[in-house]
Amino acid sequence: MRILSLLLLSLAALTVSYGQTGYPVPTDKNNLLFYIQHDRGQNTYVYKANLNGSKTFVKNEPIIVYRQIFEENGQVKPLTKTQRLFAYGIKSSKTNTNTYETHVVSLPEQKITVTLDKDSVPIAETSVNGTKLILERIFLKLTEGTSGLGTKLDYIIFYGKDKNGKAVEEKLMM
Repeated sequence: MRILSLLLLSLAALTVSYGQTGYPVPTDKNNLLFYIQHDRGQNTYVYKANLNGSKTFVKNEPIIVYRQIFEENGQVKPLTKTQRLFAYGIKSSKTNTNTYETHVVSLPEQKITVTLDKDSVPIAETSVNGTKLILERIFLKLTEGTSGLGTKLDYIIFYGKDKNGKAVEEKLMM
């Protein structure tokens, strides 16, 4: 009985330490591609498709990125220059009609394809550990004792859906 209790306690601790629970979600879900949160607060970095009236991406800025400050009543603010250039900004290049290859500036190796699905709904697709998913959110576990431009990651959890709509969660160790 004691071994079972220890096992259950260990599993509970692992569940709590890996992901996020009780975090708020962006309030404006119109054209939402995905969002990023981390374990040092509940502020959220939001990535939205920038579409014109004819449901095509705006050429010079296909993705709009901003932060929602839940610790300040959910205020929406632009990224700071440092956030845009070194952490949460996005780089995009057009690959064909209504498709862009993108990446978050601090994760250049993690390619994200932004396109429109068959219903003209914008989606972000990526592959993690060989698993393809339609990205919904990313959670960053920051390394204790690091901050500012020297912030390091322990791991990243990618949340989304597979091509059949089944929930997918992939953890990328850093």
